[in-house]
Amino acid sequence: MQQPAENIKEAFRANVILFYALFIGVTLFMLIFIGLHQVMESIIEDKNFTNIFLIISSFIAITCLAVGTTIYKKRISKIVNAVQSLHEKLNHYREAMIVYLAACEGAALFAVICFFLTGNYWFVAIVCVMLAAMLYRMPTKQRLTIDLQLNSQEQQEL
Repeated sequence: MQQPAENIKEAFRANVILFYALFIGVTLFMLIFIGLHQVMESIIEDKNFTNIFLIISSFIAITCLAVGTTIYKKRISKIVNAVQSLHEKLNHYREAMIVYLAACEGAALFAVICFFLTGNYWFVAIVCVMLAAMLYRMPTKQRLTIDLQLNSQEQQEL
């Protein structure tokens, strides 16, 4: 059953808005804490704690990225193999995207907090890596076409 073009466009737009909300949220959070760091001293001055936080933050980032990517790929595979309308595919795609972006966002927010506590800019680098990972999965028509393996009719509807 073919969905009205407005519903499909709304579903696509919802995916894009969700992405930008999460991406901009992390970016603003990071910028606010960088600004706060400029006017405040670090809470934790001990280099040993800073190194421990750096190891933990790196581990969390790598783990979240790996888990998020694995779950994303499994869900995308289910979408591709299922027989459903484009509107349903876009809704299921949103669910997969939420899991991936939430994993990246969680790791990035933890790194921002560690930066605020320690003042070490390596945490900002971790945040930038997580933002880059989020950008990699940004919902575009081309990404949807490739990930969901849309046929020509579905591409036209999108």
